[in-house]
Amino acid sequence: MSKDDCSISSSLVNGATSSDDDHDRSAFAEWLIISIVYGLVSFQLLIAVSVGAVVVSHSGISHFVLHTGSGLAIYIISILLWFIGRGKTVLEAVIFISILAVTLTLYSIFAMIKNLDFSLAAPCCFLILLLISIYVPIQVN
Repeated sequence: MSKDDCSISSSLVNGATSSDDDHDRSAFAEWLIISIVYGLVSFQLLIAVSVGAVVVSHSGISHFVLHTGSGLAIYIISILLWFIGRGKTVLEAVIFISILAVTLTLYSIFAMIKNLDFSLAAPCCFLILLLISIYVPIQVN
């Protein structure tokens, strides 16, 4: 009996091969990356909502922005950036990012429930098709 035969028989006795271990590690790494990305996006959303809530709820901030020199400069710069970006462009970006987040979240949940090998090729192709089908009617109007 050769050394290779022993390693094959021991992997059969243990019930797992090294390729199974590699596959499990790569699947874990993919899900870890996805979890980190969703965590960062959620954190950014939480920060944006928190800042918006503070600005709306405290009148001192609006007083600072409208009645001091540096606050007025911040206000003017933000208005100029809004006009440079145009309202329609910002709205399109919000729509596309929302579609992207919902589509990839639904695919991730589906892949997790069905215990599928996670690959971004299929959802990215579907997402591109979906975004194009929404982008064209917006541009026509």
